[in-house]
Amino acid sequence: GVELGVIRIVGPQLTFAGARFALNRFADGQIEEIKGDRSGIGYRKISMSQTFTNHEVITAPGDQFYIWTDGITDQIGGVKRRSFGKRRVRGCISDFQPMSLPRQKVHILRDFIEYQHNEERRDDITFFGFKLPE
Repeated sequence: GVELGVIRIVGPQLTFAGARFALNRFADGQIEEIKGDRSGIGYRKISMSQTFTNHEVITAPGDQFYIWTDGITDQIGGVKRRSFGKRRVRGCISDFQPMSLPRQKVHILRDFIEYQHNEERRDDITFFGFKLPE
């Protein structure tokens, strides 16, 4: 199946709908996960009239948002050969917050590659972040 997220921003209101996909918001020093629906897209058993939940969030200037695919969280690595995991991704986001988004990208990718080490890449990876104007 397909993981998919749709984001619409009008003024201070952000609307998010996700199919097996979450949106993470970093604001006021905290990360908040806005979970998408558990249903995916692309399975034969899913009705063509499938609907997804719209999550509405009132944003503030400077809020940062992040989405990533399970190729990142499911990647095996480290000494114990465990998955990179959502907690580790969120830790990277918190650790690198003071940096610009391009610098965050460099550091998060570096940590991911170091963790993966010699393990084979399991899946495609996508990581996307954006910051609202201040």
